[in-house]
Amino acid sequence: MVIQRKTVQFRGIQIPYLYEDVYYPQEDTLFLLDVIERHFASFYQNTETLSILEMGCGTGLISAFLAKKYHMAKFMLVDISLHALKVAETVWELNSLNRHSVSFIKSDLFSALKPYKKNFDVIIFNPPYVPEEKQMVSQDILTISWSGGSKGLSVISAFLTEASFYLKKNGEILLLTAQFSEKDTFPQLASQLGYEFHLIAEEKIVNERLKVWRLRRKFLINRKRR
Repeated sequence: MVIQRKTVQFRGIQIPYLYEDVYYPQEDTLFLLDVIERHFASFYQNTETLSILEMGCGTGLISAFLAKKYHMAKFMLVDISLHALKVAETVWELNSLNRHSVSFIKSDLFSALKPYKKNFDVIIFNPPYVPEEKQMVSQDILTISWSGGSKGLSVISAFLTEASFYLKKNGEILLLTAQFSEKDTFPQLASQLGYEFHLIAEEKIVNERLKVWRLRRKFLINRKRR
């Protein structure tokens, strides 16, 4: 006898409920999803060859939402948590999405992606961004999913250092950040790492100011992937 696990619905996507060690969609996820929906409607009319990488996919809600709407797009979902990837696979099945349009890769950021030799039109990332000035005592997967290290930018910095190598010539990154104080240091970081960037949306949620950025390479970098 197969036991049907309870599901919850986010933006028309069914997600199995509840895994305690998987980061579930919160206000930041839904804000990013709303921004991405509007952005895609404006910029991506032809999705026949569109390739999308969702880094740190968690439950895979954002990619599943896009896959339901853009049937011809191809997806790669990446997460450090094997359990999260299993949930994302289940989400794909629950919503009857095309299994041939997606691959699920366990990786710490881009560390396991080099052998695939793929570049993407769009890279989406809702990163760990909560400032954690002291070294993390806990190294469990759920803590890693929210802790952004010093000033909340450690994971974002590591991500952007490598991300440009995985973009197509005119590819873009859609990245969520959070500002916890009056000073926002992200623009300086993005500029130092060789990106053009535009703030496309922001919203105040409790003590956080969430921002979604669109980033492109300023120039082609003549270095090999690590």
